[in-house]
Amino acid sequence: MTPATTHRQADGPPGRKNVLYCPECGHESPIDGDWNVDHEADTLVYTCPACSTAVTTRPERLLEA
Repeated sequence: MTPATTHRQADGPPGRKNVLYCPECGHESPIDGDWNVDHEADTLVYTCPACSTAVTTRPERLLEA
């Protein structure tokens, strides 16, 4: 008996890996898209351009690599 094989289908165009979604209004865009990015201490805060909800925070040091 041969094992079953599953194939995953890509949901977006190639190379588009990091997409953020706003839990408040549903806005979606790549991480380098239209998000408002504020610098607070050593942290980057990504906020939604449509409703101003804070979507994620990232350590600023990750950008230095």
